[in-house]
Amino acid sequence: MKILSGIIALVILALAGEASACVGKTITIGVPDAPDERVLGELVALLVTERTGTTARVTTFADGNQVLAAVKRGDVGTLVESTARALQVLGKPPARTAQEAYTVAKEGYRARFSLVWLDPFAAGKQARSLFGPVLTTEVVRTFPALPRVINKLTKVLTAEELAQLAAAARAGKDLKALARDYLRAKKLI
Repeated sequence: MKILSGIIALVILALAGEASACVGKTITIGVPDAPDERVLGELVALLVTERTGTTARVTTFADGNQVLAAVKRGDVGTLVESTARALQVLGKPPARTAQEAYTVAKEGYRARFSLVWLDPFAAGKQARSLFGPVLTTEVVRTFPALPRVINKLTKVLTAEELAQLAAAARAGKDLKALARDYLRAKKLI
């Protein structure tokens, strides 16, 4: 019985350690200054902050090249990237399908930049490019629960919902309020 109690205590301590691994830390999410990416960045930031206790803040850059430069400097640990831009960065031709673009971007970013693409956000039926959350390997090591948390969002956000959120952002709606309302409606926070 004492052995069983000891095992249970160790399991509880291990689970508590994993849950608190993210608390009190800060992650910077880099996004280009475009409505879709800014909305996705705010959704990811709020989800991470609310679900993990880690402070996630969004930094907006003029373009995707500046975001990647910030990643290389270590200023950004998470970014929202499009597969079309990723293929350009990698010097690859446009893909025939969105899934092909995602696979090439995922493999290329891992090999060239040590970046990990998570599941992509949903795309419309005609889409040949996807958006996806991308993390540095350091962020994945430091915050092992983060991919699972972020992938909860990638599984529920539809292309139509992203288009509506981006249109609201272009119309001047507050990004943080849009993100909070959406995540609450989906019961993610």
